[in-house]
Amino acid sequence: AKLVDLIPLFENQLKVTKWNIDQNAENYGTPAMFQYRKLPPPDSDTQGKPEEWADVHPSRVQILAEGSVGDFFDGIPLLRAGFNRLMDLDKISGGSGESYLKNSSRTIVFKYEAGAAPQAIPGPDGKEPTSVREAHETQARALNRSTDAAIVMQGGDATTLQTSISDPTGPWTVAANEFAASVRLPFTILFGQQTGRLASDEDKQDYANRCASRQEFELTPMLEEFITRMQAAGIIEAGDFEIQWPPVNAPTETDKANLLGKMTAAMQQAFQSGLTEPLFDANELRAVMDYEERTDDGLPTEGDPAVDPLQQDDNAPAAA
Repeated sequence: AKLVDLIPLFENQLKVTKWNIDQNAENYGTPAMFQYRKLPPPDSDTQGKPEEWADVHPSRVQILAEGSVGDFFDGIPLLRAGFNRLMDLDKISGGSGESYLKNSSRTIVFKYEAGAAPQAIPGPDGKEPTSVREAHETQARALNRSTDAAIVMQGGDATTLQTSISDPTGPWTVAANEFAASVRLPFTILFGQQTGRLASDEDKQDYANRCASRQEFELTPMLEEFITRMQAAGIIEAGDFEIQWPPVNAPTETDKANLLGKMTAAMQQAFQSGLTEPLFDANELRAVMDYEERTDDGLPTEGDPAVDPLQQDDNAPAAA
């Protein structure tokens, strides 16, 4: 008689263990029993603890799959088309960062003249390294560990190995645009505008249309099924209902004020052109700003005498 909990699941947490195989039944080919796998808390060390599975009846399962409502076997993962582009983004940004790390690690290159015969130089403690190679490695480690370390050379030269770093902006932008196209989201909406500008009106409108389409064709059917189930269980009162969404592209207060100014300017132009009837009444203008309606429209009714603005109010005190 009450709703205990709602648990969102990933696809790999649910599997079908039994199917309805009666070909004469309406539910033929649908799951007759699910199994639910409980995931451990994130970043927890389970130390090989067995996974917990529990049988769940289909009446307790509500499917919301990307591209499909009611059957996750028909759904198409949203990220499948652009998954390789996500891998490219990781490689490009990671490879660029690795290049900067390599250049900043100061890999030392020792170069000697053709006739040079380097020998291992004893250290400050008088202990002589076993080989020239070991002496080089010791000095290189000391140089990278401390900023005031020095290198002693015998007829040679020490330089740092530098790699050329390419600008990752172009390849990264191409991969990012391809991924944005795969999920049907504008690049400026998904990643933000890099030049300090806001997203264009076209991008915002396209994104709003995408959200409205998802609400109407994917989320609304899922919610209608959920509410119907809750009504059948007696959790929600039975009766007709309708799913309504707030507009995703609702104008801001500034947009509403600009629209109101244009409407009143149009009314003034129409009056000056000889139109006696107003284009909009007071309630229509108030609705633009989401104000409550008035009991009257605020306009004089037909046949009422015009009010002289210079006429003195009867309730006003007389001038001395």
